Amino acid sequence: MPKKVRLLVLDFDGVLTDNRVWVDQDGREMVAANRSDSLGIIGLRQAGIEAVVISMETNPVVAARCRKMNVPWIQGENDKATALKKLLLERKIDASQAVFLGNDVNDLPCFPLVGGQWQWQTRCPKWRARPISSSAGPEVTPRCANCAT
Repeated sequence: MPKKVRLLVLDFDGVLTDNRVWVDQDGREMVAANRSDSLGIIGLRQAGIEAVVISMETNPVVAARCRKMNVPWIQGENDKATALKKLLLERKIDASQAVFLGNDVNDLPCFPLVGGQWQWQTRCPKWRARPISSSAGPEVTPRCANCAT
């Protein structure tokens, strides 16, 4: 982990949710989020650390939850690595002072771009088979979005 962290960049599904989605009869999606994440974001802000969400999803739930936590978000982003590079440039933050937290294979390209990488562990064989980072992440997510294991 970097000695000084200025920016935490988070994936949404599986990081700020438990990676499950409920779909109602009208096709509206709902997810489960933990209220403690809001307290954690407040603590980061008080410590001078910015947080931003980058999500591949284009879903009102991403915007609603980020608004509730007062966290800027980028959604509908298929190329998270390019979005991360642009974010670092716009905010004039050295990549060595940024941390990326992701849980899925589409997050892998972001890990080598920052000074700290955390990954939620999953049971997906694809995920474990790939080199993720040298940083140890917490092992909390029981399911994988790719293969539902």
